[in-house]
Amino acid sequence: TNPGSEPSNTMLGIEQRNWLLSELKKSRAPFKIILNGGTIQAGKERWADFDFELKTILNFIRDNKINGVLFQGGDIHMAYFRKYDINAEDKFPNGKTRAALLDYESELGYPVYDIISSGVAKHELRPWAIINVNTLIKDPTMTVNFYEQEKFKEKHIVKLSDITHKDTKDLILNSLSKDKLIKQGTYYPITWTTIGDITSIDLEYNTGSGWKTIIKNNRNTGIYNWTVPKIYSDMTKIRIKESHGNIVSENIDLCKSSTFSQHSCSITCNSSVLSKEIV
Repeated sequence: TNPGSEPSNTMLGIEQRNWLLSELKKSRAPFKIILNGGTIQAGKERWADFDFELKTILNFIRDNKINGVLFQGGDIHMAYFRKYDINAEDKFPNGKTRAALLDYESELGYPVYDIISSGVAKHELRPWAIINVNTLIKDPTMTVNFYEQEKFKEKHIVKLSDITHKDTKDLILNSLSKDKLIKQGTYYPITWTTIGDITSIDLEYNTGSGWKTIIKNNRNTGIYNWTVPKIYSDMTKIRIKESHGNIVSENIDLCKSSTFSQHSCSITCNSSVLSKEIV
């Protein structure tokens, strides 16, 4: 690494940075964490010393309307939680503060969150953190619990709506449960996350011979109990659409399953889904 403000100054390297940007754009996870050994502003290896590269990453997220991005780092022998918005100040253990080096919220499009957990720190308090994500509620959350000397210290909660670009809409299907046993004629819960104002949805499934309707013009509640039909196929995918709009989210890697029978089958599906706007 070679700190500085020029395009040649990079913490990640150009190839790795391009990979990061590509994966951020492709990711359909509600929350996406950029994890590295440094922090935004504290310590010897910090993003603030590579402001061209940091702005490149933040502006890419903003310009491509990528929601749900946070930063996590460590290597400063302490743990803390920072929110950098239009009023951001950097705070130091000695009590000193300074204005944030960048207008982070303008560069990213929403506040920048920095989660620091130095679990192997040479510090008498032995700080560390546990992160839990809940995507099964209407506004998904990331909860960060900090501990010191093996005791709970504090909790911070970030809602997906806190790190979402204004005036964006999206539907994100949750993955089908891996190796879940499904019986024909029983209910299977299809769940999804909604970003923005989408009041009604359509659900469809495809076994390789075209899309078939599960439900149309259904009130958007984030969950629908699908009655599993008699299907004879080794591939199944599901998609969700905005009933009276242009938002579509579907599994692009096809949920690979054993053949449906009159008894049961085992479905596996990864979380890779594609959202697109039809014009």
